[in-house]
Amino acid sequence: MRIFKVGLLGAIFGLLAACASSTLQQTQDASRSASEKFKLKVSLYPYIPQQQEFADWIEEEFEHQHPDIDLVVRAMDAADLAYDHELAGAALKDETHPDHQHLLEIDTVILGELIEDEALLPFAVESVEFYPFAANAVTISGDVYGVPHWTCGNFLITPQNSVSAAQNASELLDSLEALAAMDLRSHIWTL
Repeated sequence: MRIFKVGLLGAIFGLLAACASSTLQQTQDASRSASEKFKLKVSLYPYIPQQQEFADWIEEEFEHQHPDIDLVVRAMDAADLAYDHELAGAALKDETHPDHQHLLEIDTVILGELIEDEALLPFAVESVEFYPFAANAVTISGDVYGVPHWTCGNFLITPQNSVSAAQNASELLDSLEALAAMDLRSHIWTL
C-alpha cells in the first residue's frame, strides 16, 4: 500500500524539539578522542508505517553524514512522547530517566507545556523557510523552539496504483473519478 498526502489541516505539526538539558552541549564541548562517538538519543513521532525500517534508514543516513555521532532512534512503540508532556518533559530533563532523550519529535499541542516546564531551549534555524502558520506555531515570545517539518493532512490509503501514482490534485481527482466509475470505492480508505 502507498500513502498519498492530500491537503493540509494545519492544526497539528510534527516538530523536532531541543531539550533544555545542557547534556548535549556539554558533551559536544567536552574533549574526546577521535574514536569516541557521541550517542544522540532521538524519539520520533510514533505513528508512521513501517516504523523499524524507517528508524533504520534514518540512523544509517544520519550516521553516514555525521560519522562522529551514534544516532539512537527510540522504539516507536514505546510510551508516546509526542503527545504526553509529562513523559516528554521527564525524558528531556532527567538524564537518569530510563527513557532520557536529547531530541523529541512532538506535536505542537504540548509545546507550550514543555516550555513552561523548562524542558526546552530556544535555538536558531538558519535559511529555512516554513509555512507562516508552522513557523508561528513553534515561535513563542519571539524564540524558536522547534523545526516544523511536516503538517498533517488528509491521507488516502489505497492499493490502487492509479491513485497512488497521482502527482498532483488534478491527477488524483481524475484517478478517483475513474475508480468511482468502476465502482471500486470499497478499495479506498481515508483517514
